[in-house]
Amino acid sequence: MVLLEEESQEFGDVVLWDFAESHHNLSLKELCFLHWVGARCGQADFIFKGDDDEFVNPPALVTYVGQTPNASQVIHGNIQRHSVVMRAGKYHVSSTLFPQGKYPFFPSGGGFLMPRASIPALAAATERIPVFPLDDVYFGFLVLAAGLRYRHDDRFRVFGTKDELCLYAEALMVHGLSLDRVEEVWRGLYEEQRCNGMGPLPS
Repeated sequence: MVLLEEESQEFGDVVLWDFAESHHNLSLKELCFLHWVGARCGQADFIFKGDDDEFVNPPALVTYVGQTPNASQVIHGNIQRHSVVMRAGKYHVSSTLFPQGKYPFFPSGGGFLMPRASIPALAAATERIPVFPLDDVYFGFLVLAAGLRYRHDDRFRVFGTKDELCLYAEALMVHGLSLDRVEEVWRGLYEEQRCNGMGPLPS
């Protein structure tokens, strides 16, 4: 808590909610995040949500949004279709809680992009949809309830990629990296410019 306090005082970038940190509470973070974004991020055209163990490529995301028709009307990500409900293991869900064998479509929680215009409907859906113990599936329920649509793109590499620098340049995000590797990739692409066409970040 002392470190969090120092971080908050120096950068003002900590949002803290009062519940225990656990895998099944990630959906509570989803709910709180949507309400916080709705209240605080009115100036943002798009919101990227992802995990802390990934490389995110902002210039590629900006280009992607600019080149995608109707980008502000859909949720963007690696869309999971016809995912089977697991009855055992870390991601288990009982048949009492969810009797169907497959989930509705949902964006992999590794990283996805939401237009700001989608936030009010998603936040309103949290008032009607009970919290579900798997956060990405829960988000899929919210999208369904809000009447929103998806756009799938394989460059949301939520399952990682071959560890070659220039492959990161093509990706919108890559999940499953250590912080040290994220820093190496960033330096290689944007400071050392070791891939063709990768210049310094725009100011």
